[in-house]
Amino acid sequence: MSLRHEGPWHYEYIGARTEKQWRVADVDDDPVQSFDTENEAICCVREHNATHLAANPNWKTGISDLNAPQIMRTLKEVQDRLPEYWTDENYPHSFNQAPLPHRHFNHALTHAMKALGSLAALSDAMDHERTVDRGYVDLEAAQFQGNAGKWLADLVICAAKMADQIDIDLDENVQHRINMLIKRWSNK
Repeated sequence: MSLRHEGPWHYEYIGARTEKQWRVADVDDDPVQSFDTENEAICCVREHNATHLAANPNWKTGISDLNAPQIMRTLKEVQDRLPEYWTDENYPHSFNQAPLPHRHFNHALTHAMKALGSLAALSDAMDHERTVDRGYVDLEAAQFQGNAGKWLADLVICAAKMADQIDIDLDENVQHRINMLIKRWSNK
């Protein structure tokens, strides 16, 4: 029940915040329509994707639709493309003029901490078996589950922003860390 991509259009669970529980959004993540059931959202997404992909057959490679989001396959690509989607334009003037050289690192860290807090709430709901089917829906727990993918993605994006601020290659460091963990655990 997290953000679901099936092409340029996608849907996500929005829970009890509104009358409808499933939201469909377009390629720019603009909300288009909301539905009561996941199946209705899936049908809407598939219909819009079929139309979009027929008009833009190379969408996934980004060849024919330069405004469509492109699939990133490495952490380095996420890091390199940060200026496309994480800019100073929407920050207040006071933030951009702050004398703190680490303000962007700190801002990304704050967002990562918010995502971690939300994931901790999901973990707590799982600890108390609030995510188990008991014949009723725990709307708060369902909303946590519905947003888990978004929060995990936020951690990756925030890590890329922080790494960019201190000139660290994430691909290289993640691979090194994986190799160290494999070595550590293979010796046991």
